[in-house]
Amino acid sequence: MIDKYLIHKVEVLDWEGQGFRPLVEFGNWTVALMNWEPRFDPAGVGDVERHTETYEVFILTHGCSVLFIATEDEIQAFDMEPGIVYNITKDTRHSVISAK
Repeated sequence: MIDKYLIHKVEVLDWEGQGFRPLVEFGNWTVALMNWEPRFDPAGVGDVERHTETYEVFILTHGCSVLFIATEDEIQAFDMEPGIVYNITKDTRHSVISAK
């Protein structure tokens, strides 16, 4: 369930469930929360995706997560730090694993 309330005309959204949950959509933008779920477990490290027309932003709020970026030549791994913005540009192959 999404918790939603207004504070002085500011919409505040929160969600504590598992997995990926879109919260705000505006034009070509979607803002979502991604909480741990089994598909983000380290066992799924081989699953890579890319978005050919959009960027994707990750911000770790709690727990731990590793972001993988794959090119034709290499795979880079980033230990994500809480509060840091990781902006994945369009057409970049990437994957993320996380732990509770």
